[in-house]
Amino acid sequence: SHRQPEPLFINILPDASWLAVMSTLRLTKAAAEMPAALVLVSPLADLELDAHDGFRAGAIAGDSMTAPRLERLARRLAGLPSSPQQPPSASTLHRLSPSWQALACLPPVMVHWDRKELLGEQVGVFVQRLRESEVSVLEQARD
Repeated sequence: SHRQPEPLFINILPDASWLAVMSTLRLTKAAAEMPAALVLVSPLADLELDAHDGFRAGAIAGDSMTAPRLERLARRLAGLPSSPQQPPSASTLHRLSPSWQALACLPPVMVHWDRKELLGEQVGVFVQRLRESEVSVLEQARD
């Protein structure tokens, strides 16, 4: 019998990567059918942007994602108002950040990123957390 190929999440933007990971984690909790793999490009893995030294350093030459743009994006993904009246709590940001989830349930993950990009530090931490969780990772990192 011919077997249908399993779904594969592919994306090209940091917020789409966030959505792919968080959706897959929700599928796991629902005991639903999982995608065969995830392909992530410069994933926004930690909404607590200021926790990373690389982010505090500011814009990186040639990086299309500026710090203000990422801050607005992180606030939108967290369901917070776009103008920061008061900073969100760390617990809210951790709850909505793939880096701080139980990752062992994920299918194989391919991560493509640039170590010099604005999200470089947090992507490196996320890849390390995937490996610590024994998730199969294929990493394509430019220096």
